[in-house]
Amino acid sequence: CDVTFFRGEAYITLDKHPRKRVRCDCSKYPMTVDQLLKFVMMRSDKNIRTMFDVKFYGQTQTGPEELRDLNGHLKEISQEMINTVFSKIIFPAEHYGILNKIGFVTFQGGLKLLSAVKYYNPYIFAELIVIFPWTSVSRHFYCLDAVTIGWKRFNYWKLFPFAVRRIIKEARKHKLLINGGLANSEPEMDWVFRKEFDGIWTDDILKAKRLGG
Repeated sequence: CDVTFFRGEAYITLDKHPRKRVRCDCSKYPMTVDQLLKFVMMRSDKNIRTMFDVKFYGQTQTGPEELRDLNGHLKEISQEMINTVFSKIIFPAEHYGILNKIGFVTFQGGLKLLSAVKYYNPYIFAELIVIFPWTSVSRHFYCLDAVTIGWKRFNYWKLFPFAVRRIIKEARKHKLLINGGLANSEPEMDWVFRKEFDGIWTDDILKAKRLGG
């Protein structure tokens, strides 16, 4: 679930308009964060984990937009944002006894958040999305459970096989899971499956299950 903080309020979103509460894939109806946590609690006996993709939108002339730096990274999540994540997600999840059923996935701008989360409770899952082949992530493995080799629309990682092998080797050395995506087309999914990644990020679960066996 994408969780967007807009002026201090938390929303579950599936698009770039954080003021709309839209349907989460795990439910037929719109959900607040608290409703989602209760949903997970009621199914705590199932082998599922809810991953929160935390982003921050700033107000621009054209409306809310993701805050990015000059390199295209999502800007570093502030301490105020981290505090909001704890108050809106982690503390309620702890109250419901499901810290081991939630996780956070973010880009390099969220490394401080992932570190704070793992320090608070090592059972909370932490995943980093790497989007640039030249990025070195080995010094951050202490606060991670998984690394995702990430792209959207065009899988440019096919042009950097050495970088892919390097990241996989480093992650395996530190006993981290390796995932790939966003893979929606059959060629993209096939690339992920041939690399023997541990997981795949996709919008088409049925197609992934069919191709991955």
